[in-house]
Amino acid sequence: MVTAALSSIAAIVVGAALVPLRDPLGNTNMALVLVVVVVAAAMLGGSVAGAATAVTAGLSFNFFHTKPYLTLRIDDRKDLATTVILVIVGLVVGEIAVERKVRKAKRSQRGRGVDRVREVIDEAAGGARTDELWPAVRVALIDDLGLRNAQFHAGSVTGLALLHRDARIHTTEVQFAPTGLELPVQGVELPVEHGGERLGYVLLEPTPGHGVGLPERRLAIVLADLLAASLARGPVPALLT
Repeated sequence: MVTAALSSIAAIVVGAALVPLRDPLGNTNMALVLVVVVVAAAMLGGSVAGAATAVTAGLSFNFFHTKPYLTLRIDDRKDLATTVILVIVGLVVGEIAVERKVRKAKRSQRGRGVDRVREVIDEAAGGARTDELWPAVRVALIDDLGLRNAQFHAGSVTGLALLHRDARIHTTEVQFAPTGLELPVQGVELPVEHGGERLGYVLLEPTPGHGVGLPERRLAIVLADLLAASLARGPVPALLT
């Protein structure tokens, strides 16, 4: 909300600052400059900031650059059309900017997730004990899935939503965020199995409002398998935190 407010103020300030250039550059160029402000707002503050700034930019353009000046009236139909187009273009371009930002962040996160899995594989291949391997698995799960916490528990089904081998989560609480499916607030059970034997589960405690994509859920299953291989070599602890 702070970014939306500041960006809206910026649209008004830019609109006012462009007044001396109104006649040399023309209304179309004034509108394009204000679109740039909308895109910047969307990149910095998300879709809400982008939408708020698009509307404010339209009002700013109307107030400073359409006749009669310094009012919200518009006498010329061309100016009215330009104002409407400015708002629409600002909204659309703002949404595109947000989508590109989300996609870029997801690609970066997936790359980091693969790197963490490789680190866990290297530790497992080096014969690391479970108490040595678990911290790396836990950090990878928390970072890749955006969790509040992750804990390993020995035992069987808890009654929580289950992350299946196909990376789907069977739950009645289906909500989506820009980055993917939001995990149920009560937590998700990630089974840890080896050779068909149930060794325990990792309790995934989600961060409210954070979405988890299918690739990240698949990485979680790989990490659970690596942990299972380590646990199978010795006594299974009751709890790993």
